[in-house]
This record gives sequence, structure tokens and C-alpha cells, in this order.
Amino acid sequence: MGRTFQPLKVGSTTYDLSHLAPFKHTCSTLNEVSKDLVIHISFHSHVFCKSTEFINDPHDLLDEAGRKRVFCPERYASSKDLPFFCKEMIDSNFKTWVSEDRNKVSNMAVIGNVLTKGIHIVVFYYLFPSKSKDCDIELVVKSAYRKHIDPGKIKHMLKITNVIKQCYFSGGKVPK
Repeated sequence: MGRTFQPLKVGSTTYDLSHLAPFKHTCSTLNEVSKDLVIHISFHSHVFCKSTEFINDPHDLLDEAGRKRVFCPERYASSKDLPFFCKEMIDSNFKTWVSEDRNKVSNMAVIGNVLTKGIHIVVFYYLFPSKSKDCDIELVVKSAYRKHIDPGKIKHMLKITNVIKQCYFSGGKVPK
């Protein structure tokens, strides 16, 4: 599972997206599970592009749902750190919470190990049980971009290992 992105040419510049290749990471901090869980991590194109402003605007690519998107240099630069960040959020058991996007679709959100009020790169993701024999959980990073966060206004935070366990034991997508 997961998409491997080909280099993207925008104007006269070609952008390498090989850093967003799907990969596996082992989570060994779950005492209730009798084995280490293997998590397959993959990324959507929204981590390096953004929506077009108007429906007839020129676009650089189509996203996973076939919608027009334009390359975003800021998101692209931030995406280079995402593979390391994803490993770190699991290994360091970052706090995470449910966040609704503008289409009222729920995803999990995480900003890092230090929760302070202000502008952060927020990583939006969801998890579901893997159908692969060599993985237990699929973690899909849907998007990552700068956003103002006020941790005091977040109603319910969980440690990411609790979310992983919830997905593993429930056998369903998190969040639902």
C-alpha cells in the first residue's frame, strides 16, 4: 500500500519526491500487545501541494481523489522532514487529537512533543489495520501545513501509542 511519487516538474524545476516513499516502522512500546507492531507509513500528495483557488485555475497535478492541486514550495520543504517526524512521533509517544477538516472529515492531528500556543506545522493522519501480512497498521499522512494551534482549546488528547492500540484492537479505522 502507499503511493510512490515520481519527480514533479513545475515550470523549469523538477522536484524530487523520493523522501516520501512509503516505509515501515516498528512500534515496540505497547505492553498490552504480545509483539512489536509494524506500522506502514505513507503520504498523500497534500503534503507538498495545496488546492487551487478556483475550479478553472491551472494545476500541477491531481490528488488521490482526482482533484486539481498546485505545488506548494513551503509544504514541499516541510515534507522533507515528515519521514523522520513520523518515526519520532511514534517513538516519543507524542500527544495527538481528533481534528475535523473543512469537509467535516475527521483525522488525527499532531504538532510535536512540545504543545505550545502558536503557529505549528500540523500533521494530519489516520490509521487502519493493514491487509498486508508483514504489517499490522497503516498510517497515512494526509496533509501537513502551518496552522495556529491553541492546545488549551483541544478537548481530548491521547498519546499516539493509545491511538495505535485502539486501531489494532478495534480492527477499524482511527478516527472513525
